[in-house]
Amino acid sequence: MVAVRLLGFAPTMRLVPLKKLFPIMWFGFAINTFSGSGLAAAAATQTIPDPMFIAKITCVLGAVVILRVLQVRVFRDSELENKSLDATNKFLAGSLLCLWLLAMITGRVIAYKFFEG
Repeated sequence: MVAVRLLGFAPTMRLVPLKKLFPIMWFGFAINTFSGSGLAAAAATQTIPDPMFIAKITCVLGAVVILRVLQVRVFRDSELENKSLDATNKFLAGSLLCLWLLAMITGRVIAYKFFEG
């Protein structure tokens, strides 16, 4: 939601209340990391060397770094509403959404390859 807002959608929505979403996002990420590690470990010899798995992990790590950078850049001072239009923040928000989309796509490809046998 923060990335979508930074890209200019819902311009009347204030950024300040969205700061409260970050603890929820980080908690959700921790749960997904824990459960995803279990899934990867269940078929480690097939999953971990798979180029799609490596691409997925790379996308996830890149998205986490960008999310943290956005969190610091956007919410560090009181000029939140003006910073939302910053070109760098827009680029980071677009990159964040692209990386999460690629992580989801590569995850689906891994699942389909696994079940094909």
